[in-house]
Amino acid sequence: MGKACMVIMGHKEIEDLEKVQTFRDIEEFAGSSVVLDPDDVIFSSMIDSAGAPFSVGTPNKGKDVTIIVYGEEEA
Repeated sequence: MGKACMVIMGHKEIEDLEKVQTFRDIEEFAGSSVVLDPDDVIFSSMIDSAGAPFSVGTPNKGKDVTIIVYGEEEA
């Protein structure tokens, strides 16, 4: 079962960024906020257990993406 996420095509700077882990070609970070531009390509998706999005489309294969996973904030 996957987790819901937002995919932003390309690299985005995220405030208070902190590296959590690396798995294969996927780097996982935690941060507090990201600034979106009107021309950003953004869509909803799901990620698998390794943190990879289910699909970003064949034309986007190999491109950098920023993935924001919806999660519960720990108290």
